[in-house]
Amino acid sequence: MVKLGKKGSHVGLILSFVIFVTFLLFVFTILNPAVSEERDKDLAVGLIKEGLINNLTSNLSVTSLKVHGATDFEGKDCFQIDNIFGENVIIKDENGEFVEGSSSEEDNMISISHGDKEFFRIFYSSGFLAGAGRGVGECKQLTPEDYTLGSTKINSYVYEERIYELFEFYDTNYSVLKEDLGVSLDNNFGLSFINSLGVDNPRGFEEFSGNVYIEEILLQYYDSQANVQSGSIKVRVW
Repeated sequence: MVKLGKKGSHVGLILSFVIFVTFLLFVFTILNPAVSEERDKDLAVGLIKEGLINNLTSNLSVTSLKVHGATDFEGKDCFQIDNIFGENVIIKDENGEFVEGSSSEEDNMISISHGDKEFFRIFYSSGFLAGAGRGVGECKQLTPEDYTLGSTKINSYVYEERIYELFEFYDTNYSVLKEDLGVSLDNNFGLSFINSLGVDNPRGFEEFSGNVYIEEILLQYYDSQANVQSGSIKVRVW
């Protein structure tokens, strides 16, 4: 039997190490572009998600309102109070039902169709459509002694109106929106809003080029009548 000396053993170990390192370099060379691209797409998705939430979210203030002598409206269909909120308001009764009303900064009044009720809640946010619900009828103007505004609660929410505005901006100013969201020149993106009824409203989902990365953002949002709804936005990057 021939026995290898220490020198032969060392040569064998070195040769094995060289082969192993060469194999690792080969694997790294093959996989590195794919890993780099995946990292780039993941970063783009993360930036878009953060930018979307920032653009779609704004504060919501909810203030309670009690009218004194609610049945004494002199036959008028609605009443008016001083407007300390702005034009983007929605009115609900104490049961959470939508109440027809309007807000005007021009005459500094809020008009509310009362229905002989005395308790209301005023929702205000820039995320609501300004001037919605006009034409509530002839109103009785109340003095500050005729009603009481309670405490105000403020929280941040996503708004359906903001989502549709952003999607419209995608259609008309894609390159600007892309830059605002921090998406690199090498990447493109699409958006899809699935509302509470399951209706899909996609942008940029019909195009396919290379590897595609899709992530879904589950969210709760306020609709045009201040109802909380559940939906999602899908982000697609390619």
